[in-house]
Amino acid sequence: MSSYYYVQDPNSETGFTPIPEDEYMQAAFRVAKNKGVNVTDKMIIEELNQKNQKKRNI
Repeated sequence: MSSYYYVQDPNSETGFTPIPEDEYMQAAFRVAKNKGVNVTDKMIIEELNQKNQKKRNI
């Protein structure tokens, strides 16, 4: 079973559209690449480490 992201969609009856997590992530990477940012695994790990470090400091 897959997780979903619910994005705001004014054309939807509920105001949101569910998007499977894997499709959402693929689209996010495509947008980044089209904007000139090549997101790497190293960048993601560093970002997660920074986030976790901030949580530990709180």
